[in-house]
Formats: sequence, structure tokens, C-alpha cells
Amino acid sequence: MFAEQSPGCVVEKAEKRLARYGDDTVRSASSSLSDRLKSWNTLSPNAQAYVIMVACCALVTGTVATRAWVSEDSFITFRYVANTLAGHGAVFNVGERVQGYTHPLWFLLLVAGCFVFGNPIYVAAGYGILLTLLMLVVWSRTLIRVSDRPLAASGLTTLVCLVFVSSDPWTSFQTGGLENPLSHLLLTLIAIECWTRGASRPAVLTLSMCLLCLARPDFVFFCAPLGVLVLARVRSWRALVRVLLATVPAAAWLAFAWTYYGDIVPNSARAKMAIYPDGLYSARMGWTYLLDWLVHDRTAAVATPLFLAYVVPARRGPPVLACVFGALIYALWIVWVGGDFMRGRLFLPVLTTSLVLGSMALASDWRSGSRKPLLAASILALVLAALFVWDRVAAYGAEEDMDFGGIVNERECYPGYSLRFYLRHERLASPWVNLGFAEDLKAYAEAFGPIAIHFRNPGTIGYFAGPKVTVIDTVGLTDRFIAHLSREYSVDPRPRPGHPERYIPIAYLVSRGDVSILPGWYRAILDRDGSLKKRLREYEGSELLIDSWGNRFDPNVLEKNRDSLPRRD
Repeated sequence: MFAEQSPGCVVEKAEKRLARYGDDTVRSASSSLSDRLKSWNTLSPNAQAYVIMVACCALVTGTVATRAWVSEDSFITFRYVANTLAGHGAVFNVGERVQGYTHPLWFLLLVAGCFVFGNPIYVAAGYGILLTLLMLVVWSRTLIRVSDRPLAASGLTTLVCLVFVSSDPWTSFQTGGLENPLSHLLLTLIAIECWTRGASRPAVLTLSMCLLCLARPDFVFFCAPLGVLVLARVRSWRALVRVLLATVPAAAWLAFAWTYYGDIVPNSARAKMAIYPDGLYSARMGWTYLLDWLVHDRTAAVATPLFLAYVVPARRGPPVLACVFGALIYALWIVWVGGDFMRGRLFLPVLTTSLVLGSMALASDWRSGSRKPLLAASILALVLAALFVWDRVAAYGAEEDMDFGGIVNERECYPGYSLRFYLRHERLASPWVNLGFAEDLKAYAEAFGPIAIHFRNPGTIGYFAGPKVTVIDTVGLTDRFIAHLSREYSVDPRPRPGHPERYIPIAYLVSRGDVSILPGWYRAILDRDGSLKKRLREYEGSELLIDSWGNRFDPNVLEKNRDSLPRRD
């Protein structure tokens, strides 16, 4: 029999046991932390730098992955990809050769990826995440090699990665289905080549620049100073031949675009060009776009000139300075053409270039033992930290709204286009359009044959409706006739960037077989009324105009000769 114990004795023993266990737990935790610190200290500076590098790359890539999404505009390219793989050619509408995308190299990568994996949403998001990781790894490894102080290089890696993470536009458009991640990788490779080798490999630089321009034609302005420098340094016929061979990808694409599409300038670019009253107003809109980026993405927008300013001294070498001037020329071009409606997107290449070059300049200066790079990095860190806090305080409780320039956070406008939503629900959801509309069109076309409609946002609807549904893009990005309508057809003389609203002659829509100009057409689609095409042939109304939203007007709203309007035969 156990001796009976008093309650006080039991409590006392329990307290002693808990105290012993508590001491053991604290001692164990302290020992574990001490062991970790000892193991960290046993690592070489290079190993410590690589551990920090991996952590930073994982942080940025993870942030990009959690924000992964696809934009409405990316579905324009997805439809081109789907038609290409289905054997209809690189077209938006079957039988109509119009280049409605501005990123040929990105388009070709999507074709290759979708040929293997199928779903362009997964392929585009996957490319964005993988290219982000590749860019960060290549840049951070170069940073460690450039500096003879690995821990200093890892500190710079941390600072720059925190700038990337703080930038909502940068982390957003590393996915989004557009060419940004590819462009940023190519810009990083060009910057590293210029910094580490100068212009000693002109063919490599030429090939990189050609690929960059194929990622987006606007980068020809970035490449112009560096291209002139490369040509000036070609000293032999053999080197010249190599440079010319490096231009083959760009030349091949231009030849293809000219013969296949009939134009080397993308139709989407023509639709957006010269939509403003004059150059002064265009520059004003571009300036508004720049200010909007500064207001809503302060940390990144301020970091850009600060990092570039550290690179400017002449001792950096002509190729590096050519990159700096190219970035400035490109930024001026974006301002001159009026910017864009997607917040910060077109300035992100300048941000990437400045951070890559500026960090390498700081890392390289650490070799000299001067305190200048330490002082500069410390000031940069303090300024950017203050801006980061300011950004978060200003953003707390603020509501997203469209300002004077029509500029928005595009990712926030399409919450149902996020990869997370798509993985969870296996579908997209648009706050602006019922995507079931595309399924209705597809079912009708399968039952009664190909049909045509006009629509203002053709990307998602066009992709999900399938190739038997011709979608006439009323903004003109994928329609040659509408893109070439003169400014006299403009609905608004001061349009929103990227949205060239135009009056469209209904005669043109009739000639394209557009059933959506008929009264009650959508009800007929839902009811599977097969008489729509017959009703269209009997339609009388070719003297009217229609705007990008589908509203009808008398042609006299335009102060021009009605005889210039297209008519039915």
C-alpha cells in the first residue's frame, strides 16, 4: 500500500519537477541556439554569403509566387498560342493575320511551354516564377564574385531584394502572363556582361540585345547607345560577321512578321500610337504615369535614381554608362508616348537595371577598402527603410481608385485571375464580365458553325470561346481596320492610356458577320436560335456608327465626309 501524502507535499513535488523540466527546456534551447551560432561561425564567409543569398532569393521568389496571376491582356497572347498549336496559325481570329501582341520571344516561349504542359495559365505563371529565380541567382552570384568581401555582397543582396519585395508592381508583373520576367532576366544578363567583360564579346552583347528587343520592341531605345558602342568597337571582318550572325533571330522575326502579318510593327502598337491630341499632351500623360509610380511605389521609384546615380562616374566604363543612358532614354520614351494604364509596369525594366548596376558598383568599390560604399549603402538603407514605412502607413486603409491618368493596380482589379483562386476553384472569375458568356458562345458556335461578335475586352472571352468564335476587338489591338482608323474617329480626344476608344462603322461589322449588332442577339445565343446569320444578312443599318462600348450613333457625329466610311457591297 502506498503511504498517503498530504496535498501540500504533492504540490511541492510537482513544483520541483516543473522547475527541473523548465530549467532543462531553457538549457536545451540555449544549447541549441549556441550550437547553431557555433556552426554558423564555422562556415567560411563565402558559405555564409551563399546562405544569405539563397534566403533572399527564396524570399523574393516566394513573394512572386504568392502573388502569381494572369492579366486580361495576357489572354490575347494565350489565344494566339492556342490557335498556333491547333494548326490555325499565329492568329487571333482564324483566317485573319494580325499581330496583336508586342512580345514575339515571350509568345514563342509560351508556344513551347504549352506544347509540353498544355494550360497557358500554369505555363505563364511557372515561367514568371522560374525566370525570377534565375535572374536573382545569376545576379546575386555575380555580386559575390565582383566583391572581395562576401558578407558585404550579401548585405547588398539583402537590401536590393527587400526593394524588389517592397514593390507591388515588380512582384505582380513578374507573373501576370506578360513579358516582364523575361525582359528583366535579359536586362540583368546584359548589365552583368557589360560590367564584368565590357564590350569584349560584341557578338554576345548583340545577341542579348536582339533577344531583348524581341521580348518587347520598345527596348530598341534601351539598346541604342550600347549598340552604337558595340559597332564602334568591331575591329575586324571576323568580328563583324559574328555580330551580324548574332542579329539573325531579330532579322528572322522581322522577315516573318513582314511576310506573314504584312507589317513589322505590331498591330497593338499601331492601335495605341498617336491617340492623343498632340505630343505635349502625350508627354503630360507620361509624366502623370511617372508620378503615379512615385506616389504608389515610393521605395522602388526613389531607389531607381539613387542606384543609377552611384553608377554614373566615368570610371565605370563606357559599356556600363551606355546601359545607364539606355535606361534613361527608354524611360523618356515611355513618358513621351504617354505611359500606360498598368501601374508602374513599363518603368520596371529601369528599376531592375538600376538595382543590378548600382549593387555591382557598390560591391566593386568595397575592394578598395574605402568607406564610401559603406556610407552610401547605409544611407540608401535608411532612406529606403523610411520610404518603406511611409508606404505602409499611407497604404493602410486606403482604397484603390482610378486617378486622372486612368492608371490602376491591374492585379487588384482582377482578384479572380490569381493563380491561387484558379488552383482552388479551377476557373477564373472576372468582376467586369461573366465568363460564362464565353462558354455560351462556344456552345452556339459548335452547334451552328462559326460566328462573329464585337467585344471591348477580347482576351479572356476570346480564349475561352474558342477558335470558331471571331472576336472583333473594338479597341483595335487585334483588328487592323480599327487600329488604322484616324483620330477623327476617336470617341474621346483625351483617351485613357492603352484604351484608344473609336467610333466603328457598323458597315464594317456587318461585313465581318458580326451577329452582336442585332437586337436580342444574346438571348438568341442562349436559346440556341440558329437564325442569327440569316437575320444579319437582312440587316439594314450600315449608315450608323458604334463606339467601343456598343453604343450607336449617327455618322454625323464625325465632322468628316461620310463617303469615306466603308459600305456594304
